[in-house]
Amino acid sequence: LAVFPLVLGYGAQASKDGIRQALILLVTACPCALLISTPICYVCGLAAAAHSHVLIKGGEHLESLAQVVHMAFDKTGTLTKGSFNVTRFEITTKFFSKDRQRLVMEALIALESKSNHPIANALILYAKTSLESLPEAKESLGSQEADEGGEQKFTVLEGEGIAGTYAGQQVFVGRPGPRRCAGLLDTIPREIRSKAKAWEAEGRTVGHVFIENEVAASYAVSDELRENASSVVQRFTNELNVDLTMLTGDSQGPARAIAGALAGTIDVRANLLPKDKIGLVTSIRERSRSESQCCCSCARGGMLAMVGDGINDAPALAAADVGIAMGAQGTAMAMEVADVVLMDSDLDRLVWVVHLARALMRKIIVNVTIAMVAKLLMIILVAFKL
Repeated sequence: LAVFPLVLGYGAQASKDGIRQALILLVTACPCALLISTPICYVCGLAAAAHSHVLIKGGEHLESLAQVVHMAFDKTGTLTKGSFNVTRFEITTKFFSKDRQRLVMEALIALESKSNHPIANALILYAKTSLESLPEAKESLGSQEADEGGEQKFTVLEGEGIAGTYAGQQVFVGRPGPRRCAGLLDTIPREIRSKAKAWEAEGRTVGHVFIENEVAASYAVSDELRENASSVVQRFTNELNVDLTMLTGDSQGPARAIAGALAGTIDVRANLLPKDKIGLVTSIRERSRSESQCCCSCARGGMLAMVGDGINDAPALAAADVGIAMGAQGTAMAMEVADVVLMDSDLDRLVWVVHLARALMRKIIVNVTIAMVAKLLMIILVAFKL
């Protein structure tokens, strides 16, 4: 535009007009508006999230959050507070003497002190309180501490409990499953099984204390639903049109009780080991993507988000499209592998950050559209010398 009029001999005025139009076209074609609009939106989004106590580890995770169509929740510590209370603790007849009760409580403390599960804290507190009411409780605690200092072996069985030795006797605390503790399942008397089922029907998490392959005690613990969990589930279902699934290593009874207390619709998957959670997260992720590709809402991307707080949730967080960790009570490993961290563990922030991500993507689309339309309009005006 600048050179051709002069070369072809159209005169000085034509060359001047050509230079002016060339400069206008050069400025119009400059990609600054496109290059700046998107990063600025990401920076503003990350800053707004950080100001609201939500740590997002990169703009790409905001984009993924905007495309989430399915969200999986861990139960304990995520939908619930993770603060257990012992509601039932019954010692069997064979261990009902004071000395044997003391043995049960001391063994319970010795093993559960090696566990990092939230239930362990509740059981330790209950056992220590019970020991105070038994004769020679202080001496017993001293001998228990001395025994812990010896060469003892403890094994955490994922999804089942913890096994070890105390005072030379084999002890298991937890909920024996068919994978590695099938032998213990067979030793549980029928009346104790019936009682355990009744406790589970009340929404309690049930476990047993085994000493030398005999049931010494049975217990039930309860967890409290977060105050805003029900409203959050309802908002995800109604406002954001996101499908929800609850993944838990707990049994069906407590899982169904928590799901029943939630206002929205949520699918329940119980009795899961960490590797089972990975498999389910992978399966749900692939299904969500394939469904999005087959329907008209494919623009949403079919992403899956996983929300959790514990060490057992870390592999599932890493397997999801977006891993979201509860920061206030979450483990360091969960926060390390997560893409998003709710620093105050407020579930309302989760709904807010998805709204933020979707609003951000809409703003980016608007910015790019305006920039492209403006450039196209200027090119047309230059072409017609307007």
